[in-house]
Amino acid sequence: ADTAAAVTAAAAATEPAARSPDSTSPEPARDDRDVSTDQPTIDRELPRKLGYRVLHADDCNFMRMALPLQTFDKLGIEYEQAKDGLAATQLLESGRRFHCAVLDNQMPRISGAGLAYWIRARGEPMLVVGMTGDPVGCEDRLDFEAAGLDLCLEKNAEGTAALVDVICMHAARLLLQH
Repeated sequence: ADTAAAVTAAAAATEPAARSPDSTSPEPARDDRDVSTDQPTIDRELPRKLGYRVLHADDCNFMRMALPLQTFDKLGIEYEQAKDGLAATQLLESGRRFHCAVLDNQMPRISGAGLAYWIRARGEPMLVVGMTGDPVGCEDRLDFEAAGLDLCLEKNAEGTAALVDVICMHAARLLLQH
C-alpha cells in the first residue's frame, strides 16, 4: 500500500500544471489534447542506473522466459528467478538483496500468497508485486492481495506494460529517499 501511494504521488508530481482559474482560453476538449502531456514522464534508464534487482518467482517455464524479455531485459536490470515460493525463500535466506519481488500466485510448495506473507513477516524492504491470471474478486486473488502485495497486476500485455512503469517509478522513489 505504501508503494502504491508513492507511485500515485510520483505520477501526480510529474503531471502537467493545471490551467489557472483566471485563464481566458477555455480548457480544450479531452479528445483535442496532446495525449503525451497527460502522462507522467518516466525515466526508463533509472532502474538500470541504480542497479535495480528483481526476484521473479513463477512456476511456469513460459512466464519465466517471456516476462523478463518484456520487462527486466527491456529495462536492462538484473533479476533472479525461482520456480516456486520455496526456491524464492531460499534465495532470500542466502542473503541476496532485491528491490522488487514479482510473484505468481498459483505455485507449488509455497504459493505467491504464502511467499508475500513470508517476505512481509521477515521485514524485507522491497516492493512486492503480484502477477496473476486469477480473476479479479475470486477468493484466491483476494487472499493473494491481502498477503502483503503492494500491487497486483494481470498476467497479460497491460499488466506487463504496467510492471515496467511500476519498476521505473519505484526506482525514482528509491532515488528520492537517498
